[in-house]
Amino acid sequence: MTVVNDFIESEIAGLTREIAAPDPNAVGFGSDLDCVTDCTDDFAELDPFSPLGIAQACVRRLYTPRGGLPDEPDYGLYLPGYVNRGVTQNDLRDLNGLIVGELRRDDRISDLTVALSYSAITKTLGVSCQITPDDPSLGTFTFTFSVTDSRVLLETIT
Repeated sequence: MTVVNDFIESEIAGLTREIAAPDPNAVGFGSDLDCVTDCTDDFAELDPFSPLGIAQACVRRLYTPRGGLPDEPDYGLYLPGYVNRGVTQNDLRDLNGLIVGELRRDDRISDLTVALSYSAITKTLGVSCQITPDDPSLGTFTFTFSVTDSRVLLETIT
């Protein structure tokens, strides 16, 4: 048995590699794939500081259930969970506040406004966000997306 254990340990040692520890002073965001709920066919990378990168991060944040990320338990607001229940104007106003609060957690965003609409017939929540990025060179941009109980669709970004 000792021979087997020694062999296994030597093989594991051969698989181990040392890498440099990440810089603890580094801040910001790494690269991300161009996707919201799915990847593009070519797995294109996206600049996380571009308007599209920020918009997609916002949509992912609003499609992730709270507690869905093990290393960030306070991340996310699962909008599809709001679609199948009856929504009043007061509910939309409250949800609007929740969305604004959730998106303000992204430090790439300096200011934002959110407008919501809801169609009871199609059970679709429409979300329009106007974002002022922290980087003034990007300028203010708007994006819209719709939410059903099964999907999120990023519709426009201008």
